[in-house]
Amino acid sequence: MKYILCIALLLAAVALSLQNPGLIGGWNPIQNENKKNELVKFSVVYANEVSDAYYVKNVVRVLDAQQQLVSGVNYKLTFELGTTDCKREGADLNNIDHCVPKDNGNVEVCEIVIWEKVWLNQRDVTRFNCEKQ
Repeated sequence: MKYILCIALLLAAVALSLQNPGLIGGWNPIQNENKKNELVKFSVVYANEVSDAYYVKNVVRVLDAQQQLVSGVNYKLTFELGTTDCKREGADLNNIDHCVPKDNGNVEVCEIVIWEKVWLNQRDVTRFNCEKQ
């Protein structure tokens, strides 16, 4: 009986590992599109808040979005950020969907790591950098 129980538990563990591949504590793709979009918006707001640019920047495209289970969750996003025609001064940075990146504008590739602790309703940016493309 113990032998059958051990085999059943082993098969269950294998089945679960096949459903969610990746190392525990390692980086894995963000599967939830709503969460990914929410984090991209947060990242763009943050990028504009720390920028000294005259014009608002907005996302051109998301290159990568990953998550890592820690004490909370780390989210790492890599995205292209482009210059728009919207002036940053006085802009509502939470509402810039109408600010479309220019085709010939400066494009930067940015990476941000956000540490989220849901039980504290807290998000901290632990790393952020952009490089001109």
